[in-house]
Amino acid sequence: MIAAFACVGVVLFGTVGALPILAQYRPFLVPLHLGSYWLVLLLPLVVAIAITYKCIKLDELSKLPREAIYMAAQIIGFMIVAALALWLSPQLL
Repeated sequence: MIAAFACVGVVLFGTVGALPILAQYRPFLVPLHLGSYWLVLLLPLVVAIAITYKCIKLDELSKLPREAIYMAAQIIGFMIVAALALWLSPQLL
């Protein structure tokens, strides 16, 4: 069991010495440090949300890929527009 955690520590952190950090992780209380690539993780989340929503709402699942991609593009587009609006609003005021 400990060997499995040591392997996880080597894979995730590169050293076995980082294992206490993994043992101290408490979900929802101490967030994981994701570095500078956390925005990339939004893409699979958006796709998963679009697929799940469209699976519930569509009558024919043959339309699922097209509709899910369209909805994911809408979400990502709105996120870009909202980010630009929030970035430009202090500069215009």
